[in-house]
Amino acid sequence: MKSGTNVSGPNSGRQGSWSVASGVGYVDFVIDELLLQPATYEVSTAIIDRGHTFDFADREFGLRVRGRGYQEPGLTRMPGLWRRTSRGAPDRHRAHFLRRRTVSAER
Repeated sequence: MKSGTNVSGPNSGRQGSWSVASGVGYVDFVIDELLLQPATYEVSTAIIDRGHTFDFADREFGLRVRGRGYQEPGLTRMPGLWRRTSRGAPDRHRAHFLRRRTVSAER
């Protein structure tokens, strides 16, 4: 991917603080399901603690995502369910969306 778009920025600090023993070691970042669309991405990574940068690798790793079957447009897949409602009053959220869409269409 050559656009320079930041697709995601996971941060271990969001899980709370944790200690690391001194010495040689590594940290794994585990992703249960990668929702990226097929492309080649450039990966940056850093080790930062309280504003101090210990290591930084900017776009030094390539990640090639291969597709299987149907692909959606965009950078990621957005899993979800499509629901169809037969006649009847729309729910509160749908009514709000329809009002906003109607107002936008008048401009």
